[in-house]
Amino acid sequence: MKYMLIKTNKEEKIVMRRIIKLNKECTFEAAHFIPNHIKCGVLHGHSYRVGISIVGSFNSKDGMFVDFGEIKKIICKFDHVNLNKYFKFPSAENLAIYFALKIARLNRNIFSVTVTVFETESACATFTYTNPIFV
Repeated sequence: MKYMLIKTNKEEKIVMRRIIKLNKECTFEAAHFIPNHIKCGVLHGHSYRVGISIVGSFNSKDGMFVDFGEIKKIICKFDHVNLNKYFKFPSAENLAIYFALKIARLNRNIFSVTVTVFETESACATFTYTNPIFV
């Protein structure tokens, strides 16, 4: 566990911070095309796999750091849709950024969110959001 020194007007005290890392995987099926791309410019589909890793300060009084169901809602919103209806340029990179920023809003004590979006088994994009409050 990590410790943090907190100074108040009256005293200094050491507070234990419980740092937790959560991991979640989700899958969804979606179609898209990449505008002006020779190979990917035609509407086609992927079986996307998304890996999520969240690090933050856990308050055991709440009982839960982040609800896995809330993560799944963010990802599965795009199941069986045409991604071009939601994104101007629906690349794996832009999906990873979108998912990370949405997930980061689930808890104010999140330090970082790393999202990896696999378009195929061997092709993926990874984005890490770091909360500027904790840098």
